[in-house]
Amino acid sequence: SILRVVRGILRPVEVKA
Repeated sequence: SILRVVRGILRPVEVKA
C-alpha cells in the first residue's frame, strides 16, 4: 500500500494506526 508507506515516512510513530 503506497498510502501506508507515505504515512510511515511522514509519521513513523503512527504506523500502528
